[in-house]
Amino acid sequence: MAKAAAKKKAKAGGAKAAELKVQLAVLNAIYLVVRFLLKRATVSGYDWAAFAFLGLCYAISFNGQVETAGGSPGDGELYFDLYVITALAQMISMFSLKGMYLFLTIPAYGAYFLFSKFFGGSSGSGSAPEQELSAADKKRLEKKERKAQRGKVVRARR
Repeated sequence: MAKAAAKKKAKAGGAKAAELKVQLAVLNAIYLVVRFLLKRATVSGYDWAAFAFLGLCYAISFNGQVETAGGSPGDGELYFDLYVITALAQMISMFSLKGMYLFLTIPAYGAYFLFSKFFGGSSGSGSAPEQELSAADKKRLEKKERKAQRGKVVRARR
């Protein structure tokens, strides 16, 4: 009974690997047919480099997902995110050479996040520090709020 959990985890890892292999085969087959056969007149070295880069990303995400499904501790969600982003980039780059720019959005967002976290840059979503209001300003704001709560009186014409 002590090895039952290990066997169950290994079985889950094997099932995940089989599922991912089918998905990867279908995605890559569609990409190869569309990009390298149907659009062979526009194939360049860029396309071969992109295909190699996508293969590397798939290998990393595949191994990570299989390990975490098999019970190894790890960041399964991060590997899944990499897998989805790679698949989207591959599907976009079948029809446009700009599909690989999707991989640049993640580091750009990371740089923005770090900049705003450490250097205090904001996109306007943060709240501004409240200033001290004079008594007259406070009274005027309270009057405006009361007026807004009452609502507008609509009178019918006769």
